[in-house]
Amino acid sequence: MYSLDDLFGNEVLWRASDLAVAEANKEAQAIPTGYPVLNSELYGGGWPAGGLVEVLSGSYGIGELRLFVPALNHLSQQHRRWIMFVNPPYIPYAPALDAVHVDSRQLLLVYPKTYKDILWTIEEALTAGHCVAVLAWLHQDEIKTMHLQRLQHRAKAHSVLTLLFRPQSQKNHASAAELRLCLEPTPSRHSNELMVSILKRRGGWPLSHLIVPLNTAPIRTSHNQLQKQCDLWLRKGPHSAPQRKR
Repeated sequence: MYSLDDLFGNEVLWRASDLAVAEANKEAQAIPTGYPVLNSELYGGGWPAGGLVEVLSGSYGIGELRLFVPALNHLSQQHRRWIMFVNPPYIPYAPALDAVHVDSRQLLLVYPKTYKDILWTIEEALTAGHCVAVLAWLHQDEIKTMHLQRLQHRAKAHSVLTLLFRPQSQKNHASAAELRLCLEPTPSRHSNELMVSILKRRGGWPLSHLIVPLNTAPIRTSHNQLQKQCDLWLRKGPHSAPQRKR
């Protein structure tokens, strides 16, 4: 039998006051988001340096990747390790990433064919020690709780920022992710803004409808480069949902 003192002394327990404590002492490791409105609401003042961030949205292309560009910029400048994209719906546009100082030479694109292979790839990327960030798109509506727990544990143990993009239909489902976000276009549909709801965060309550002004940068691309990239997008196209092996 455990006493209340034992329970409250356990460092695994998250408290509503933890957010204020982390802000005061700045001891928590975090990756700056690049957006003050988010930094002030997240434990340690940014994205978890190691941990699973679940990103839910109703569709792709609403600014979900741009939201994390400042963090990818920071990581690509600080570390010479891979930033892995697992099963992205489109080929990342290298000139745009280079324009915001994310070194496209550090990007590694992997396209597993099945649900099982996607999970295996993410776990291997987290444990191998060659990646500083893993971004994965999992199209299935369902994912077992034990799989989310394994990803959270490995991301935390190996200090890898792990972003898992999933359908918005999973918004009300439980998750072991350290941080859960729901992304939506703003009511004005402004392309340089994104509405972010924090469904779950360490040291704080859920928070709805934060308007985040997305960073922008000029992109200088020749017509030939643009045409080549468009051709790649058309050939690759959005991926259909991978099927689970029977």
